[in-house]
Amino acid sequence: MTETTESHTPLWWKSAIVYQVYPASFKDSTGNGSGDLRGITSKLDYLKALGVDIVWLCPIYKSPLADMGYDITDYQDINPAFGTLVDWEDLRDEIHKRKMKIVMDLVVNHSSDEHPWFLASRSSKADPKRDWYYWRPARYIDGVRKPPNNWRSVFGGSAWEWDEITHEYYLHVFAKEQPDLNWGNLELRHAIQDMMTWWIKRGIDGFRLDAIVCISKTPGLPDGAITEPDQEYQLAREHMINGPMLHPYLQELYAKTLDGHDLFTVGEVNLCTLEDAFKYINQDQDSKELQMIFNTEHLDLYGGFDTGTPPPRDLPRFKTAISTWQTWMHEHGGWNSLFLENHDHPRSLIRFMSEVPEYRQLCAKALALTLCTLSGTLFIYQGQEIGMINLPREWGIDEYLDIATQNWYKEQLVKRQKETGETSPDMSDNSGLPMQWDASLNGGFSTGKPWMRAGQDAELCNVEKQEADPNSVLNFWRKLIHLRQESQLLVYGAFEQIEFPGAENAVFAYIRRLDDKAAFVAVNFKEETAVLDIAPLSFKLGNLIIGNYGEVTSTAPLRLSAYEGVLFELAV
Repeated sequence: MTETTESHTPLWWKSAIVYQVYPASFKDSTGNGSGDLRGITSKLDYLKALGVDIVWLCPIYKSPLADMGYDITDYQDINPAFGTLVDWEDLRDEIHKRKMKIVMDLVVNHSSDEHPWFLASRSSKADPKRDWYYWRPARYIDGVRKPPNNWRSVFGGSAWEWDEITHEYYLHVFAKEQPDLNWGNLELRHAIQDMMTWWIKRGIDGFRLDAIVCISKTPGLPDGAITEPDQEYQLAREHMINGPMLHPYLQELYAKTLDGHDLFTVGEVNLCTLEDAFKYINQDQDSKELQMIFNTEHLDLYGGFDTGTPPPRDLPRFKTAISTWQTWMHEHGGWNSLFLENHDHPRSLIRFMSEVPEYRQLCAKALALTLCTLSGTLFIYQGQEIGMINLPREWGIDEYLDIATQNWYKEQLVKRQKETGETSPDMSDNSGLPMQWDASLNGGFSTGKPWMRAGQDAELCNVEKQEADPNSVLNFWRKLIHLRQESQLLVYGAFEQIEFPGAENAVFAYIRRLDDKAAFVAVNFKEETAVLDIAPLSFKLGNLIIGNYGEVTSTAPLRLSAYEGVLFELAV
């Protein structure tokens, strides 16, 4: 399928380059050890030079930071740790001045347990906001008080927390400090819609909707299926995500807030089929919802998000996941989000290739080439463009401040003690390491003591050093982004995976086609050299457009050295 369908009509958000900022770890402008809005503003020229179109901010709202801002106490104000609304307005204006856009994380599956809504809700069973959250009486088994059902929180333990004030349980799919909002309450939905409209009027350019797949639960909140017989609580995904009212809620949200505005929208939607994914993003349906979703199938293949050891690398399954979504979305008029890193996952080098010094730059460039030559909207997580890596494995658990990591560690500790007697599970950070700007103290992130310990390799891996090196990872990213911005083929073209006998477990290769243009991509995910026999195929390689080795050693056959990636024109 080479033609451009109506659904593939070029749109600004399809070709956009999105840069995700984790504000606490990006740039500190005050020396207090925490990143802030003025720090972000000071680095906008850097982002513009990279080729960024959209700056996506992780949550900066008022919050007690039980989950790094994903627990919100005031949706219409800024956490003082990051600055003020005036600082946000300055950032917005400076972003717009550079012809970029600002997108913010919106967390509306749950609030903080310190939000005024929840404080009112828990104050009395008769309070008008009681039904804005999920409250249920206890179950009693043999006289012992138990939660209303067997659901397990994503962060471990029961998804229910007992409240001594009204003697009922409240639901929290995530941390106990994050009670779930009851979208079945019309007044609650109106409050969310009013809040979003408030931000739109202030000049925001879009939203990333966190955990949006969870806003509708199965009516009656029944017990989940017993999938782990040795566990008291079950991760009842069949009841906590993709509920029956999910799409009606999103369609209402679009109609009441987004319709009539040229905004950017992406939803965090994991664990869904292609057909289900399409329901969110079908731009041709009468009731619209979102433009794209985050699908993590290609990341989930590589183990849990907190595993620090190199995971088993099943490249064929990874290729199948990517290829399936690329092909299906193109044929049905859908749209993909392209990402290998974000704030919830370890850095990509350890997951997909290698972060050893000998190959680190080659691997970072090879993964960049893979990402930039696929169809979809491109997302870059801060530091990915210079090849940042995870925290050293020898660092203790006290260095990990993210609630998901802490809870995971406790669960793994108990599990390993039971199974093997080991007391120290492998760890990795979820990409909260401070950004490495230069070789100075704390990598140039802060002149004070960082809220999270700075990395140990900033002297080797930093923005200042890489800007001065034409062969750096950073400048390779810039070249790729420029190529992508100049090529409708790479953004909108059809996708065709190519397999080479003997290299199925090492090489990811594919062709991109649009009208009378075509390109060939091949990336070696292994340290061993891969030999690809092009001769039997129905195409001939043209000019090398870009490669992470600079030049190729041979094209007949095509020999890919360790972690080599190439992009060729195809003679058609």
